[in-house]
Amino acid sequence: MDDHQVYLEKISAFSRMLQLQGLNVSPQETADACRILIEIGFEDRVTVHQVLRTIYAKSREEQLIFDRVFDSFFISEEAIRQQAKEQAEKEAEME
Repeated sequence: MDDHQVYLEKISAFSRMLQLQGLNVSPQETADACRILIEIGFEDRVTVHQVLRTIYAKSREEQLIFDRVFDSFFISEEAIRQQAKEQAEKEAEME
């Protein structure tokens, strides 16, 4: 699977999550997001957040919903490490 396909699948899933939370997401917005992310990549979480928020969230209410969905969907590397550490600690306690 090439990188473009990965971007499309990830953004499609993210768009669907936004829709499930009540945002009106158009196919064009999803296409725009995918096209931009192919250019910039996912490496800089802050930039990805800003770009996608500009595309998907028009009102303050939509921005709040967007932020919540983004934070749960695009989990940071730091959060992943913290979750792994907590899981390892739990497993150690069980032994």
